Order: sequence, then structure tokens, then C-alpha cells
Amino acid sequence: MEKMSKNYLVLFWLLIYLFSFPLHLFSASTMMTNGTWCSAVSLGLVQAEIDGKPMMVVLPRLEFNSEVNPAELLEKLKTLVKKQDAIFHLYHDGLGKPKREGMKFFASDVFLRKLKMTYSGALRAWGYSFKVSKKAPFEEPDYLRDLESGAFVSSANSRMSASASAAAAKASAKTSESVRTSWDVMPAGVLPPSVRKMKDEIAARIAAVKSRPYKFEKPKVDTVRWASGKMGLLSADGSITNASVEGRKLNLKIDCPENAEWLKEEMAKSINEARCEFIFHRDCNGREVKVSDKYLLADIYFTDSAKTWQEWVEETGNSLSGKLTVPGAATAPVVLDIKVVDGVWCGMLTPVLMKVKFEANDYGLNSEEIIRFPGLKLKSDAVFADVSRKFNSITSANPVKISILVSPDGKPYTEFDQKRASVIWFTQKNQSLQSIIDKGL
Repeated sequence: MEKMSKNYLVLFWLLIYLFSFPLHLFSASTMMTNGTWCSAVSLGLVQAEIDGKPMMVVLPRLEFNSEVNPAELLEKLKTLVKKQDAIFHLYHDGLGKPKREGMKFFASDVFLRKLKMTYSGALRAWGYSFKVSKKAPFEEPDYLRDLESGAFVSSANSRMSASASAAAAKASAKTSESVRTSWDVMPAGVLPPSVRKMKDEIAARIAAVKSRPYKFEKPKVDTVRWASGKMGLLSADGSITNASVEGRKLNLKIDCPENAEWLKEEMAKSINEARCEFIFHRDCNGREVKVSDKYLLADIYFTDSAKTWQEWVEETGNSLSGKLTVPGAATAPVVLDIKVVDGVWCGMLTPVLMKVKFEANDYGLNSEEIIRFPGLKLKSDAVFADVSRKFNSITSANPVKISILVSPDGKPYTEFDQKRASVIWFTQKNQSLQSIIDKGL
């Protein structure tokens, strides 16, 4: 009986890991993934092929600065942007897997190879003026509902005129029968294919866990790591000082032209504080490569101008040297391990940094550590300072089990020298960190 109880406990923990782990990840990073742009379904929703499979890709909400007829713009997209190879800037989970909901991926933008520009760049080239929402599309549930219901643009600055709206309503009334699908006439309770597929996938995952309860798929990280931030002050040798990356100030280094005179003061000023996606080299243990006090970069993607580092340098009439040495760089994805360690909760410091006390153990943890947990989700109207104050007051000194990511060398995996947790479990409350937050404390 006791053995059976232990088996169920192990199964319970594995289920917690399998279903909670993908949600507890930093959502602001993106990764470049090759695929095919098939067609625009609406403004912000793209039919695509990724890894040979049909997918829908959701792009951020566009806030147009003047009136736009969404139907006309959509028709223009379908006419001018034909099926072609593309690079999708997909949001990912921090461990190299794209963030996904059913058959939907989420992207910050798409680079269209035939057009030689991004989706947002094409719209601007056609004369449209707009702002791109700073929120990732999966962080805007109202926007997702608009897309799924067939709405095109929902913005105070981009409404159709009253006459156009009336005409659209009249046309819709005349053709309402023509746009009905088979699901409109099916009996109540019949599940659409997408929902049925999701239920089947969940059932299959549970069955797999039950058939091998002591095994789990180990997480992997790619050879490079993406991190959002803002550009720091660039020097002619490729050094970047005080770059803001995931809430920290870091010194970076990137390949640059050999000519020491290539960089002019106005050039450096033009990109200072620019929003970026920094792409860091990883070593064979999955950690960012660092030489002296500088992290080595593989590339920079300037979010607002939709340009890579090489493209920006070449626009200045220069070319990269290709001579930046990256000692110990990973040449293949790095497989990590997960170890559960006991600790005592000290408190939340930021939405991604937690303080925990540990006893002596085999994984190189100090008696007190700042642990990265980049997946905490708060309600849209929540103020972190208020939530953390209340949370810390009711959880201080509580025992916790921390699932620590461990590198192949047996030492904790780190991101910017901070150790990383995938799950934080409060044993007395028998709940995860996120579930306590979700229940309103």
C-alpha cells in the first residue's frame, strides 16, 4: 500500500511537471524559424507551413494612425504577398520550443524572402502608418477573440467610416447564409476538429506518462539564446556597454568591421536605447558565452526597424570582419536535466526573480540564492508590488521544492549567471507558485 502511494506521488509530480512547465517560461523572447507564408487570413493572422505542417501564426495587434479599410487592406495583402519562403520570429518558451496554443504559433513579425522585407515593413512601404502593440499577441485575449471571430482591426484610430460600416453590414446580411459552415448546422455538443484534436493530444500525453511513470523528456536549449532588451552604447571595437537585457544592465560584444574608424558618433547615438532582440552564443553547457565581463553576441535584431546587425552595419557602407572568437561555443542543442531540491521561501523580488534559502546539496547552490523563474503570470490589472507584498506575507519561511535545471557538467544551468527553476512548489499548501497567485491569495 505504501509503495502504491509512493508511485501515485511520483505520477502526480510528473503530471505537474509536464503540464505546468511550458507555462512557466519567459514569454518575451523570440526565435527565428524557417517556414512558408501561405496567405493572410486577416490582419494579424497568417496561414503558414512550419516544419512541413499547416499552422496559423498570430502577429501583434496593429494600432493604425489614420482610418483604414481593413477589407481593402486584407485584399491587398492577398494580392501582393503570394505564397513564399519566410522567416517567422516566433515567441518561444526560453528553452528553444515555440510558444503554442493548439494549431496557433505566435510571432513578433515575419520576414518575407521574395519581398526582402518584413510583414510590418511591407505595410509601411505601402504607406500605412501604425504602432505595433508592445504586448505579445497571447497576452491580449480580447485581440485573439477578435481574430478568431473574423474581426480585422479593432482600434480607436482605425475605424471605418459610418457609410462603409453600413454597407458592410448590408452586404453581410445578404450573404449571411453563404458564409455559414457545417458547424453552424451540427447538433449542439459536437466538438469541432481543433477541440477534439486537443483532447486527444492531452489523453495521449497522460497515457504516455502512465506507461512510463519514472521517465520524462529532458528539456533542451538551442545553441543561441534570444533575449529582449534595449541597445546600449556601441564602441568601434564592437563592445556595447550598459545594454538593458531582461531587466539587467549588461556589457556585450559583437563582431564588427576591422576599420577602427568605421563608427561615427551619430551612428552610435542613432541606435542607443533602440529596442532589440539580442542573440547570445551558448556554450556546451547551455550557458551564455562570456569573455572577461562581456557576453558574446551572435546577432542583434532591431525590432522597430526590422533589421539585423549585419544589415545595419552594411547600410553604413561597412562589412563585418567575421573574426570574433567564441571559445567553447555549442555546436548542437544542449540537453539539460531537472533536479528537485528542498528550500525555504524568502520571497518574490521581481516577476522573474525569487529568493530562496537552501541547505547544503550536490548542485553548487549557495545557502541563499536569487533564482530565475521567468513564467509568473499576473492578471492584467494587477500591480506586482501589491501582489508580491501580500504573497510574501503569507508564504515567508514556507518549505518549497524547487525544480532546478542542471547543465551537462552537473552544475546548475544559468541565464546571465542566475540559476533557473522550472517549477516552484509550496509543500504545506500543496500548490505551485502560479496556482496560489491564480486563486487570489
